[in-house]
Amino acid sequence: MSEWFLIDSAVETDHTAAVYELLKPIDDASHTRDRKRSPPDSACARGTRVEVVKKYTAWTTNNVSSANEPHILWVHGYAGSGKSAISQEVCDTSKREQRPVVSFFFFRNAGDRSKIRRLANTLATQMATVIPETEPFVRAAVKANLALRDPDQPGVSLRSRMEQLVYHPFKAAVDQGTRVRPPSSWSPATWIQRLASGPSTECAKETATILSLVRGPFLIVLDGLDECDDKEGVQDLVDGMLAFFDQNPLIPLRVFITSRVEEHIQSRLNAPEVSLFSLVDHCSDDDIATFLDVLFEIEVRRSLVIQTYIREHGEWPSPDDRRQLVRHIGGSFIFGSTTFKFIMGSIDDAGGPATPMERLPLALQMNSGLDGLYTQTLARSRHLPHFLDITSTIALLQVPLPTSGIAELLGINTYEVVNVLMNLQAIIQVPGTDDIPVTLFHTSLRDFLTTLTRSGPFFAHPRHHVFLFLRCLQCELVYRQHAGVLGTAASQRKPAAAYALRYAGEHLDRGQHLFKPPESDAAIQLCREAIEICQEAPELIVLLARVILRHATHGGTLVDLDEAVSLDRTALTFRPVSHPDRPQSLRALGHALHERFTRQGNIFDLNEAILLYREELELRPPPHPDRSRSLHRLGDALWNRYQRTHILADIEESVSLLREALQLRPLPHPDRSQSLRNLGGALWQISRQTKAACDLKEAISLLEEAVELQPFPHPDRSLSLNELGIALHDRYERTGIAADLEQSISVHRETIELQPPPHPNRSTSLHSFALALKARYVSTGTEADIDQAISLGREALELRPPPHPDRLMSLNSLGRLFCERHQRTRAVADIDEAITFYREALELVPHPHTDRLTTLNYIANALRERHRQTKVAADIDESISMYREVLELRPVPHPDRSMSLSDLGNALSRRHQLTRATIDIDEAIFVYREALELRPPPHTRRSTSLNNLSNALRDRYRQTRVPADIDEAISLYREVLELVPPPHSDRFTTLNKLGNALRERHRQTRVVVDLDASISLYREALELRPPPHPDRSMSLNGLGNALWEHYQQTRLVADIDEAISVYREALELEPPPHPDRLTTLNHLGNVLRERHRQALELEPLPHPGRLTKLNHPGDALRERQRQARIVADINESVSVYREALELRPPPHPDRSMSLNNLGSALWGRHQQTRAAADIDEAICIYREALELRPLPHTHHWMSLNSLSNALRERYRQTRLVADINEAISLYREALELRPPPHPDRLIALNNLANVLRQRFLQTRVVTDIDGAISVFREVLELRPPPHPHRSLSLNDLDAVLWDRYLCTKDQADLKEGILLSREALDLQPSPHPRRVVSLRSLVMSLDEMYEVSPALPYLQEAIPLCRELLAFHYPVGHRYRLKTVHLLVSLGERQQKMLRRKKKWWRFYHRDTRPTSATSSRLSRWFGR
Repeated sequence: MSEWFLIDSAVETDHTAAVYELLKPIDDASHTRDRKRSPPDSACARGTRVEVVKKYTAWTTNNVSSANEPHILWVHGYAGSGKSAISQEVCDTSKREQRPVVSFFFFRNAGDRSKIRRLANTLATQMATVIPETEPFVRAAVKANLALRDPDQPGVSLRSRMEQLVYHPFKAAVDQGTRVRPPSSWSPATWIQRLASGPSTECAKETATILSLVRGPFLIVLDGLDECDDKEGVQDLVDGMLAFFDQNPLIPLRVFITSRVEEHIQSRLNAPEVSLFSLVDHCSDDDIATFLDVLFEIEVRRSLVIQTYIREHGEWPSPDDRRQLVRHIGGSFIFGSTTFKFIMGSIDDAGGPATPMERLPLALQMNSGLDGLYTQTLARSRHLPHFLDITSTIALLQVPLPTSGIAELLGINTYEVVNVLMNLQAIIQVPGTDDIPVTLFHTSLRDFLTTLTRSGPFFAHPRHHVFLFLRCLQCELVYRQHAGVLGTAASQRKPAAAYALRYAGEHLDRGQHLFKPPESDAAIQLCREAIEICQEAPELIVLLARVILRHATHGGTLVDLDEAVSLDRTALTFRPVSHPDRPQSLRALGHALHERFTRQGNIFDLNEAILLYREELELRPPPHPDRSRSLHRLGDALWNRYQRTHILADIEESVSLLREALQLRPLPHPDRSQSLRNLGGALWQISRQTKAACDLKEAISLLEEAVELQPFPHPDRSLSLNELGIALHDRYERTGIAADLEQSISVHRETIELQPPPHPNRSTSLHSFALALKARYVSTGTEADIDQAISLGREALELRPPPHPDRLMSLNSLGRLFCERHQRTRAVADIDEAITFYREALELVPHPHTDRLTTLNYIANALRERHRQTKVAADIDESISMYREVLELRPVPHPDRSMSLSDLGNALSRRHQLTRATIDIDEAIFVYREALELRPPPHTRRSTSLNNLSNALRDRYRQTRVPADIDEAISLYREVLELVPPPHSDRFTTLNKLGNALRERHRQTRVVVDLDASISLYREALELRPPPHPDRSMSLNGLGNALWEHYQQTRLVADIDEAISVYREALELEPPPHPDRLTTLNHLGNVLRERHRQALELEPLPHPGRLTKLNHPGDALRERQRQARIVADINESVSVYREALELRPPPHPDRSMSLNNLGSALWGRHQQTRAAADIDEAICIYREALELRPLPHTHHWMSLNSLSNALRERYRQTRLVADINEAISLYREALELRPPPHPDRLIALNNLANVLRQRFLQTRVVTDIDGAISVFREVLELRPPPHPHRSLSLNDLDAVLWDRYLCTKDQADLKEGILLSREALDLQPSPHPRRVVSLRSLVMSLDEMYEVSPALPYLQEAIPLCRELLAFHYPVGHRYRLKTVHLLVSLGERQQKMLRRKKKWWRFYHRDTRPTSATSSRLSRWFGR
C-alpha cells in the first residue's frame, strides 16, 4: 500500500474538517469570530475611515507586478487609534468581494490568542478553507512531519511551521494547480521538498489557475501583533516572512499587519521590503464626528428617554456639544467609543446622573485621555461589595471567564459580580448570559489597572495573584470533592474549576514573593486535602511541591525542602520521557535540589540538579521557545558549582551556555537583558580566577548593556545595576582606578533607591553597597564611608532574620566592616562587636558545614587582633584553638592548608611574645616549615612563608641566643630578597627586615661586616621610598639605628652626625599624630645627648675666662662656635624629649620612660651649664617617674637610682644636706631591691658607698665612712680574681680607707690601703687607663707611711712609681706634673738623707759593739736588708 494512499485515506470527504482535526487551530482568533465573546469588538462605523480603508483595500486587491513591490503593509498607531477596526473592515471587504483572506487577531491575556505558537496551524486551517487547492499540500506536510500537528511539540520553529503549513502549500497550489499529481516515484516528503525549492519543470505543463485568486492576491491579516506575549516569536515570524518573499518576489500573497510601535516589531518591519503607514496622521476630527453621529443616531432611535427629551428641548446633543465632544476626544476612537458608552450607560448609585443628558456635561469635564475616563467610570462602582476583587481578577486572569466563573473563583454570588459590572459597561464588555466571557473593550484598560501610578485606588496589586492562587486551589478542592461523590467527569468541569487546574501555577509564579506565612500554610493545607482525595494527581503534587519549596525558601525548615524534593520526584514518575510536561517536572525537581544545596551545601544535590537540567535541555532542542531558559538554568547551576569547587571547566561551560542563550535572545527580545546580566556575571567569575582583564572588561560591557535595556522603572534594573556595581568594584580592586570605584558606589546608590523595603533583593544590594563604601574608606580614610557601610550592613542583617540562608553572609560581612574600622580607630568596642557577629555566624555553621572553615578564620583573626590591643591571654588562646580546627578541616593536600598553617604560626608567635613560652615559638617554627614545604618555587606566596619562618627564628633567637637561628633567618631573608626583585612591592619590607636581622646578629658577634651590610640595605630601601613616601620614615629609623650602633663600635663622629640627620628627616615625615613619631623623638634625643657627651669628653668646655685669654680672635670665635654646637645638641635633645613626653600624657603606660629620658637630658645640660633650673626640673621629673613606677614595677629600681643621682648632683652644687640624706635613703632602698646574687647589686653597692663617702667628706661623721668601707668590702668580695673590674673596687676601697685614715690616723687603714693599691697595680699593667689612679694612690700612701714610720723601703718603692707617673701619665703641662715633680724631689732628698743615715749606722754597727736584736730589727725596718 503506497504512502499516498495512506494520506488520502486518512482524511474524510470533508477535507476542511480533516485539516481542522489534524491542526487543532484556535477557533476565535479570525475575523469571523463572535466579537462579543472574543474581543476586540471593533468595526468601522458607517462613513468613517473611508479613505483609509479604500487605500488599504486597493493595496490588497492589486497583484504584485514587480519584484521590488512590498508584500507587507504595516499599519501602526497608538492605543485606541482604530487599528483593529480597520483590520476587521479590510477582512470583511475582502470577504464580501470574494477574495481569499485569513486572519489572526491577537489579544493580550486571552489565552492562546496572546501566544504565537498556534498561529501557523490556525492560518493553515483557514487557508485550506478559502483556498481548497492548498488542503492536500497541508495534509502532506503534516504527514511528512507529525510534529506539525502539535504546536507545543519541540523541534519545529515557528518560522519552519509557517513555511511548511502556509507558505509552501500556498506556493505549491499556485505553481501546480488543482489537477497536478506528483510522479509516482516521489514520496510525500520529496514532493513537499521539491515544491519548497521552486516550480518543477516536470509538473509545469499540468498547471492550472486557482479560481479563488482571480479577484486578487491571497491576504493574511495579523492584527494587534504588539499584544502577542512572545516577542522573540514575533521576530522569528517576520524574519521568515521577509525571507520567503525575498525568494518568491512575484507570489500573489500579501500580509496586512497592525500594531503599536514597539521596539521588537519596529526593528524588523522598518525595512525597505515593508510598506509603512501611520494612523497618527489619519485620525481626523471629521472621522470622529461621523463616528459619533452614527452612534447617537442609533441610540436616539432606541431610547424613549432621549426621544422625549428631544421633543421637549430640541436636538440632542446640540451642535455645540458635539463639537466640544469631538475636540475632547482628540482623534482616539477607543476614547470616543468608551466616552459614548459612559454617556449612554446605566447607573445605580443614588443621587448620581441618571440620564444620558445629565452625563454628557460630566463626560466633557473628564480629564482628556483614557486614564481620566477609566477613573471616572470605575468610581461609579467603587462603593459596591467586592469591587476591587472583581476588577483585579478581570485584569489579572490569564484567560477571560464568564460572570459565573468569576463568581465561583472568588467565592461570591454571580449577581454580585454582575452588580459591579453593570456600571462598567463603558469599558468592560459584559455579556448578556453567564456563559460568555467578560472581556475588556481595549487592552489599555488592563495596562491602566496594573500600573499603580495611573490607577491609584483601582490598582490591581500583584498580591491579588496570591488570592487567586488560593481560590484556584479551593475550586480544585471543591471540584475533586464533588467528583469523588458524584462521579463527575473531567470534561464536565465548570469554568472556574477548569481555569484553576490550568492556570493556578501561573498565579503562583506571579505572586511568588508576595505570600504571607498564613497564606503559605493555607495553600499547603488545600493542596494536601485535594491530594488525599486524588493521590495520583501530578498537577496537584507539583503545586504542593512548589508551595512547600516557596515556604522553605522564605523562612521554612530543611524538612520543608526535603518534602518539596520528595514531591517533585513523585511528580516526575508520572511524567516519563515521552510526556510533554516532563521538562517542567525536571526543572521543578532541579530547582528544589538547587535550593536545598543553597541551604545545606550538599554538593550531591547540586550535581543531581545539573543532571536534571541537562536532561531538560536535551528535551528542548533548537528552536524550542523555552530553550534559552533551560540554558540559563543549567548555566546558573554550573556557576554555583564552580563557586563551590572552583573547577574552571564548570564556569567555562556556564559561559558557553549563557552565550548560546544570549544568541537566542537578540534585540529586542524582552529577556535579553537577563541573558546579558547572567553572562556578565559568569564572565566576572571567570575573571576572578584567571585574572584576565579582557573577561572582566567584557563582563562590565555586557552588564552596562543590560542596564541600558532596563530603563526606569524596569523591575530588573536594580539586579543589573547591582551586578554592574560589583564588577566595577572588582576592576577597581585590580587596577586601582578610582573612577571605577566611584561609578560602582553611584550604581549601588541607585540600586538601593530602586529596592525600597520590603524588596526581596534589598539585603543583597545593601551588602554590595557596603563593600564598595568599605573599599573607598580603605583608600581615602573617610570615616563617613565606613560608618555608612556599617549602617547598611546592619540593615541588611535585619532583613535576613534567622533562618535566612544569607544571614551568615551578613554576619561575616558586618564583622569585617567593624574590623576594618577598628584598624583605624583602635576602638575596642568595634573589635568586640565584630567578634560578637562572628560568634553568631559560627553557630549557624556547625560541623561539617562547608562555610564553617571561613567563619572560624574570621573569628580567629578578630580574636588575635583584639589580643594585640588588650593583651587578654584568653583571646589568643581561643584564636589558636580555632586555627587548629581550621587546620584539621584542611588536611593534606588541601590547596589552602599552607594558609592555615601560616595563620596558626602567626597566632603561636603572638602568644610567645606575650608568655615567652619556648614551646609556642618552637611549634610556630614547625608549622611555618610545613607551610614553606607546601609552597615550593615558584609558588606565589613562598616569599610570605619565608618571611614568617624568618620572623619566628628571629624571635627564638632573641630568647635563646642560638646563633643558628639568626643565621638561618638571615639566609631565608636573602632568599626572599631574590624572590622580590625591583620594583616588587614587598622588596622594601624585606630589605628592612634583613637589615634588622643583620643588626641583631651584629649585637652578638660584633662583626662590623653585618652592620655595614645592614646600612647598605637600609640605604637601598630608602631609594625605593623617595620623599614624601609615608613608609620612608621606617627605613630612615632603621638606618639611624644602624649608624648609631656603628658609632658605638667604631666611635666615628660621621656616623653619629648622619644618624642625627636621618632621625631629623624621619621626624619631618612623622608629623603628629603619627604613631612612630614618639619613637623617633626618643632616638633623636638619645643620639643628640650622646654627641653632646662625646664632645665634652673629647674637648671639655674651658673655664669661662679662657676665651678672653686666647691670643688670636679666630681661636676665640672657633671656641665659641664649638661651645654653641655642644649646647645646641643638648638643647635639642631636651626639646625632643619634651615633645615625646607630651605624646605620652597620663596615664600612658610608657610615660615614665619619657620622663626618665627628659630627666637625663636635663641633667646632662646641667653638667654643662650648671643651671640650677635644669637639675631642679630633672629631680621633679624623676620624682614623677618614680611615682609612676611603684613596687613591684620592674623599673622602680632604675627610677630610684636616677632620682638619687640627681639629688647627689644638686648636693654637689648647693650643699643641701637634705639632698644627700634623701639620696642615701633612696640608695639604701635600691640596694634592698637587689639582694645577692642579683647582677645589679654591685651598682647599688657602689652608689651607696660613694654617697656615704660624699656625706662623710662634708660632715666628718665616722659612721658614714665606716659604712662606705663596709659596702666597698662587699663589692670587692663580689669581684674576686680574675674579675675584670676588681682593680676598680680595689681603688675605691683604698680611697675610703685613706679618707678614714686622714680622720682617725689609724695606721692599719694606711697599711691596708697600700696593700690594696699594690694588688690594683698588678691588675692594671701599662697602658691600663686606671693605672695612673693606683700609682698616685700608692705613692701618696707610701709617702704618708714614711712620714708616720720612716723607712727607706717606702721611699725606694715610691720613687720609681713617681718617675712612671711623670714619664707616662703626667706629661709637660699636666696639672699634676709639678706637684709630682716636687714630691719626687722630696722623696729623693729624704732618700739621700736616709742613705747617709744608713751608712752612718752601718759604720757604727761594724766598728763599735755588736747591736742588740731590737736594734737590728729597727735598722732593718728603716733601711731594709
